[in-house]
Amino acid sequence: MPPKEGSAITLAQFEIRVEEHQRTAESVVRQAVQTAGYGAQAFGLDGDGQPVTATEVDARTPDPVASFPIA
Repeated sequence: MPPKEGSAITLAQFEIRVEEHQRTAESVVRQAVQTAGYGAQAFGLDGDGQPVTATEVDARTPDPVASFPIA
């Protein structure tokens, strides 16, 4: 039903910006993951969309104990 002249309610069709919302959400998730001290690849945020195995994550993640010299 088309809107009538002088009516208080008007018809509006807003553009849905899916790509913009998706980029924003991914950015927020990346920032949360990084702030928590994790790497993006541990959560599957990097790569070609294929799931990574625990072995692949372990191979990419540096060992924090190895970075401290033993006295």
